[in-house]
Amino acid sequence: MRAGTGNEPMSTLVLGYGNPSRGDDGVGWCVVRELEERDLPDVRLETSHQLDLEFAEIVSEFDSVFFVDAAVADSPEPITRSEIRPRMHAHTTSHHLLPSDVLALCACLYGKEPEAVLYTIRGESFGFAAEISRAAAEAAREVADEIAERVLSGLAKKAAHTVGESEAGSTA
Repeated sequence: MRAGTGNEPMSTLVLGYGNPSRGDDGVGWCVVRELEERDLPDVRLETSHQLDLEFAEIVSEFDSVFFVDAAVADSPEPITRSEIRPRMHAHTTSHHLLPSDVLALCACLYGKEPEAVLYTIRGESFGFAAEISRAAAEAAREVADEIAERVLSGLAKKAAHTVGESEAGSTA
């Protein structure tokens, strides 16, 4: 999914990921759908079930990246905003990467380190369902509003706080 014509250089990537067939786990996709309606300049919108190795190359094309994912139901806040730095974590499989892993691969393979923010939205229900909960939908609209505002005001480089080890346990 993309915004813009594709001819101009894209400066911002919004990547919503999760499983849209598992209720609130699809909230990242919902944020991307909200943003599609806004026709933001120089923004590319993508969705995926998970972060894969291939995203390192895609991320290398942008100045800033917003990752959007669901958080487990016992997360302390409905929405968490975290600045992400490149950092590889030890994994037993390449089928599950964290945003900091993607940024580390991007830096290593392509020599690029875009500014990055991870938004996690607390989910309530992760069972088999195509719809997300009302609370997750409201939070998705709030995140879409904030991303749009950051893009339009040029504040894409600011984030609430830096994430290190705590990032690994925050997502669903």
